[in-house]
Amino acid sequence: MSVKSILNNFNRFFMICGIGSINYNQGNFKTTVMFHILRYLIICVSFLAIYDANSVIKNDDSEISEITSLIMLSCFELMLVGKFISTICRLFYDNQLSTVLTKLETIHEKLIQLNVVRPINIKIDWFTVVGILGINLYFLTYNMSMLFWYKYKSHHTNTLFNIRLMIEWLISNICPFVALFEYILLILYIKWLVNKINGHILEGYSTISTLRDMYLDVVECLNNANRSIYGLSGTVGLIGTNVVQILKTLYRSLFFPTENVDDVDIITSLIELSIKIINIILLYKIGHITEKEVFILYN
Repeated sequence: MSVKSILNNFNRFFMICGIGSINYNQGNFKTTVMFHILRYLIICVSFLAIYDANSVIKNDDSEISEITSLIMLSCFELMLVGKFISTICRLFYDNQLSTVLTKLETIHEKLIQLNVVRPINIKIDWFTVVGILGINLYFLTYNMSMLFWYKYKSHHTNTLFNIRLMIEWLISNICPFVALFEYILLILYIKWLVNKINGHILEGYSTISTLRDMYLDVVECLNNANRSIYGLSGTVGLIGTNVVQILKTLYRSLFFPTENVDDVDIITSLIELSIKIINIILLYKIGHITEKEVFILYN
């Protein structure tokens, strides 16, 4: 299986959740149109989810009108927007992601031709593997517990409305998780390419000029990913959302719980808190090890 086929398979998985790069997709016209419709459908559901969530908060939360709740309300709104911002931003940065993936694919193929790497032989840092598996485990546990909790605790008697809220809730939790996973895989792929190129440059291979050119191209892809493709969505969606959800969970469920908070609420809040802390630690760790790898030639 070629590098392009493998990257395209990963990309299709992410496109199902509204992200990925439709322009990089190898599918036919019908498949491309289907993914465009799916992305716009997810965006429409996201706006509907934001509207419904605000309606529920306005009707069910008696403390929302108090002045002391303004900060928490701001965090809540940022959290709602942050859950879908990666999908929305992808409308504007789809072409850039396609360019980055194409360039990385070309570099990978050249490295195979130069016998720098074998076809698809990627090693990932053990901390990252444990982190990704941990996030998956926590995410599945958290989603299942919240689904049962919401099903039996909903104050609304309208079954269709409850089903709609559950669908919105699932999408609002799956999309940011998949966006985080996409960013992690892309950064790890870039780190792996830089690691292989740096190793052969430091060993003084005869193709050192070619390797240096590829090194600069990979670093340029990394800069495009961090500053453009994941610039706003990464700051708000990946970092900001996790931080405000930690503040919201601590404030509403642990430090200042309301009278209707029970043991199930506390358990789900602790699970959610653990997920967000792991997300932040994982992002920091991946960024740190990638930065060390990129600047190894300058040290």
